[in-house]
Amino acid sequence: MIYSLLILFTIVLIVGHIKKADIGLAPVMGIMIGILYSYNDHEDGREHWIQCCVFFVSITVVWNDPPDGLN
Repeated sequence: MIYSLLILFTIVLIVGHIKKADIGLAPVMGIMIGILYSYNDHEDGREHWIQCCVFFVSITVVWNDPPDGLN
């Protein structure tokens, strides 16, 4: 199980580099395991969030797509 979470952690980092996203690392107070994907639509495009938590570390990747979907 721990290896699969570390693989997901690595995939999240790769997606962040491909999308040229903002990547943030933060400590977690306690123990947390999981992954989250979310998006919000705005007038200037869609904002995507991927967050992966593995025990004491949380990585957050945020990027924006233009409103017409063109990169």
